[in-house]
Amino acid sequence: LEMMDKGKNGAMAEMFNKIANRQQNMNEERRQRLKREQAKLRKLQEDQAKMKSQKASMRAWAVKQLSVKEVKGLEKGFKAIDADGSESIDEDELFNLMKLLKINMPRDKLHRLVLEVDIDHSGELDFSEFLVLAAKAKEGGKYATAFQSIVTAQSRAIESGNIRSQLEKMKE
Repeated sequence: LEMMDKGKNGAMAEMFNKIANRQQNMNEERRQRLKREQAKLRKLQEDQAKMKSQKASMRAWAVKQLSVKEVKGLEKGFKAIDADGSESIDEDELFNLMKLLKINMPRDKLHRLVLEVDIDHSGELDFSEFLVLAAKAKEGGKYATAFQSIVTAQSRAIESGNIRSQLEKMKE
């Protein structure tokens, strides 16, 4: 105790104070970093919830535009086009399908179409987004002809039993 009492002043005290201050600063930096990471996580969760809600409302809109028979046909076609079984269709799969079925669509136009309906900005279309694409084709508008080409392509893909194996070969 006597040494601790003496350590309150002088070089030892100064060293202990520096260590304590450094520790306090490190703790504050950690708290600030943790707050920033928590804020990022909250923002990400909010964005995901917003996107999920947006996707659900777009799917609901698409389902209203299409008949039950059309939705079932589109589901079948979607599975046929999904060459890698990822439950999503990327631009390459769509482009290869169009090429295979001799439907002429420039890659940049296809890219714009995918961007138009790619709600989650993944660069791929899941089935919900594919339904939106089909509903937009049916509805008409800005890209109606191009959307219709993709819907026609997937429809023809169903009719051709070996389309999936041909698409898989093109992917390799």
